[in-house]
Amino acid sequence: MSVYTVIHNVIKDGISFAKKSGNSEIIDKLIDVQQKILDIQHENQTLRKENEELKKFIETDRDMIDFEGHLYNKANPNNFGPFCQHCWAAKRKEIKIVPDMGNMMMHTPKKKRYICPSCKTHYTEPNADELREMLYT
Repeated sequence: MSVYTVIHNVIKDGISFAKKSGNSEIIDKLIDVQQKILDIQHENQTLRKENEELKKFIETDRDMIDFEGHLYNKANPNNFGPFCQHCWAAKRKEIKIVPDMGNMMMHTPKKKRYICPSCKTHYTEPNADELREMLYT
């Protein structure tokens, strides 16, 4: 039984007792207290939900690795990016960058151009296999 249920039952019993004794002032005060308890219970539920969301956010943020100041990757090699730095910093969205097929002439054997499909930010970085090797070996 939760604390809120116990308090609610005590107040309910108090209201019943006050009704029997005919004391309307006590009834009004107990009803006010009962409403405040319900408000506190609702606020508590809201705060618990926000707390869980923040815990997930912090856990995800902790897993991200800043790579040379403009790309992010996860520390877990099974969830490999690279992710767009702009989308991560602005919206905390894990948007994987993709090869920029519109600029194939800009690709070189060691550097390839990438683009974020969401915000259209361009990157020139080693290819994904080289990134994986640098980060996880």
